[in-house]
Amino acid sequence: MRSGLFATALALGAVGSGLPASAAPVINNTGISAPAETITFSEFTFATGTPITNQFASLGVTFSSSLYYDVQPEFFPTDFLANFDLNGDMSNPDSIMFASDQTAAAFAMQTNSGTSTFTALLNGTPVESFNASTDDSFLPDLSNASNFYGFSGILFNQIEITSGTTFFQIDNLQLSNTVHEPATFALLGSGLLGLGLFRRKRAQ
Repeated sequence: MRSGLFATALALGAVGSGLPASAAPVINNTGISAPAETITFSEFTFATGTPITNQFASLGVTFSSSLYYDVQPEFFPTDFLANFDLNGDMSNPDSIMFASDQTAAAFAMQTNSGTSTFTALLNGTPVESFNASTDDSFLPDLSNASNFYGFSGILFNQIEITSGTTFFQIDNLQLSNTVHEPATFALLGSGLLGLGLFRRKRAQ
């Protein structure tokens, strides 16, 4: 948790950036308010157990060490990522890195019953952290599959997840700011350039 001096510095920085003066941890059943984008991990399909690092980079997120693609509807209704595979490989803690700075982000998460730690970082520097009780669920009761954790009211581009029970699974990653794939801008730029040349040619 933050010291008083660190908290004051964060509050001043938040005021200057137009953010709320105090950060708020997200611990609820809906996530952040009006997310600009939600990544369900169903956008791309992989074999169960595939290590995931940069495969979702076009959507604005990468992972510091391998999470593993999984499809087990008894835990989450749709595809999700876990920090372990069926061979016993595991990473803990793990980080979600965002290609653009976020003012809020959250994700559904399940663990074995226990306490997990969530840390928001900006360019590698911790700016906020909190602990929360986390739990799991499985068919026929998937109520804990909608337990969301994250941050709002601060600027950050990374969230580190540390499960006190070792294992965790995440789904439905919500972002406050979208990331447009560079290729989109390249196509737009070439289109505008072509239009400019066409107009110049007609003027001659």
